[in-house]
Amino acid sequence: MRKHWGLMKWGVCAVLVGCGATREEPTSEPTPEAPAPFPDTPVPAQPPASTPPTGEVPPPGEPSTQPETPTQEPTVPVVQPPPSPGEVPPVSAGLEGSPTLEPVACVPWKGKVPPVRATACEGTSLFANGDREVARYDADSRLLERRRYGPDGTLQETELHTWKNGHETLRRFEFPEGSWDQIEWAYDDAGRLARRTETFSGSEPPRDDRYIRDANGRLERIERQTSNGQEGPIVYHYNAVGQLVEIDSRPDCDLRVARCETFTYWPNGHVKQNAWTDDHHMSFTNLYDDRGNLVDEQEHGFEHGRYTVTSHDAARRVFRSWEKYGGYYRSHEFVRTFYYDASGPLLLERLGKVYTQLSGPGIEYPLVTTYLTTTRRLTYLCGTKIVWLDEWDSDQNGVVDARRTHERDEKGRLVHEEYSGTPGLDEGPVRRDFKYECD
Repeated sequence: MRKHWGLMKWGVCAVLVGCGATREEPTSEPTPEAPAPFPDTPVPAQPPASTPPTGEVPPPGEPSTQPETPTQEPTVPVVQPPPSPGEVPPVSAGLEGSPTLEPVACVPWKGKVPPVRATACEGTSLFANGDREVARYDADSRLLERRRYGPDGTLQETELHTWKNGHETLRRFEFPEGSWDQIEWAYDDAGRLARRTETFSGSEPPRDDRYIRDANGRLERIERQTSNGQEGPIVYHYNAVGQLVEIDSRPDCDLRVARCETFTYWPNGHVKQNAWTDDHHMSFTNLYDDRGNLVDEQEHGFEHGRYTVTSHDAARRVFRSWEKYGGYYRSHEFVRTFYYDASGPLLLERLGKVYTQLSGPGIEYPLVTTYLTTTRRLTYLCGTKIVWLDEWDSDQNGVVDARRTHERDEKGRLVHEEYSGTPGLDEGPVRRDFKYECD
């Protein structure tokens, strides 16, 4: 199933780094908010929550249909200088710098009703390469169906989802040549994951995982079985205070299904480190600060390595992210810095990046190195955290080279987004349209 996540690149990109989505701030990768990793998210796990189709993810705890309260006074927001990132790795020359765009005044909302982050029942996305994607959602922003079409209109893939009592029970991928694969999830009366079954149309045998819990309801082990034999169990170990300290799937520490993972904790109960390996070539280590923020990620594998350092401010917002990657015929380094208004919204995002890759499709082509420096500016509707316009400067001259507009209907709902200008500054679709009444 992992190969299909590439088709959700826009949704993931919108959640993690903005990519023109109408978010008020970037979101780092999930960080542990509880004293221990949630015991019902082992590997393999129950499915993650889907991303709202409009990308208008509200702040935590705020309903997606909560109207904003716009004001009519166009004021210019003030950028708060980011704090010092502290001790961080050295950065290559030319990657760090200041934004080349300045904040501009907010835009008064002219509609008769306040703007609202609404859930579309259908979203259509058109990509720069000509691909088109049509997705249907239920009233709770859960993905029901996604169809991907090529530039010539040919159906490339269909993705189907089924939900019951707030839990996903089926995810299925179908392909034009008739092949398919799917995952089914079953839950106990308390809503906890009890069984996961993965089946395929081809020769690969089905996989059946049963989740066994102790008397306290904690996950104790996962019994794994395929049609051609039983695999070893995945065993969960806890310390004296009930914190998960190890997930053991030896001798099958395969990252796709059952990674071997360990956890350590800060005195306040937050996770301090989690590390996992496939027992062969791949290993990963994540470090967290004592507030639960993910601050350091290291990945080591066969002929590649990745190191990421993320800095958070007092409000736990990401204000700086640095990454260096080295691999076979490919490498990159980037620094991404985020600038906020005192009231919280993201105003500017600066990216400095250098990457090296083959200049053609084969190893006989020479390596080429490219430098990229961009500034992204977000303009909001006055008095709200709803983005009205995204703009990019790609050549550090202070002139806007690309923009993404966000059009709303008379009910204040997002109905149309369009990217124009220099290609490629935003990885999202060049156009998105949303419907709120569906058959």
